[in-house]
Amino acid sequence: LAKERKIPWKKVDFFFGDERCVGKNSRYSNINMCKKNLLKRIPISKNQIYEIKINNKKPTKISQEYEKKIKKYFFGKKISFDLMLLGIGNDGHIASIFNNNINKTNKNNVDFVIKKNFTRITLTIRCINNSKNIFLWAPGYKKNKIVKKIINDKNFKYPASFLNKKKCHLFYSNKKK
Repeated sequence: LAKERKIPWKKVDFFFGDERCVGKNSRYSNINMCKKNLLKRIPISKNQIYEIKINNKKPTKISQEYEKKIKKYFFGKKISFDLMLLGIGNDGHIASIFNNNINKTNKNNVDFVIKKNFTRITLTIRCINNSKNIFLWAPGYKKNKIVKKIINDKNFKYPASFLNKKKCHLFYSNKKK
């Protein structure tokens, strides 16, 4: 994306689907990774970036603050992102929605999950599915196994299986390098 010159970057605002509760310069920070690989390479201003602010607060507070930030941005309109770009884990998780924290009835747009390694802030499956388009990116041959399982999953065993199929576009490679 950083090399794409036809995108009108001045008209694009960036939100984050999830973030680990780590320092902003941590190698485990999604925001840090995104800035390094995309945001610092394209002509945008800081005002176009809507970060999840960790700041050593409790996850409930962080998720509430990000929820408010999103609601303020959409200002009374239905919250519906134009494009949601998601990666997928080898276990079928998306954002920070794992098998043990899928909550289809959550009315919020933002939630948190406590994992062994990191507490995480995440958009909810409801918020993700309200997006106009969802791009599910599964790069590399290693993701092939989970992509096949999700495509054939009739019992909703994986978080990615809960994505709105009408809005979801899958990008993956089935070739070995």
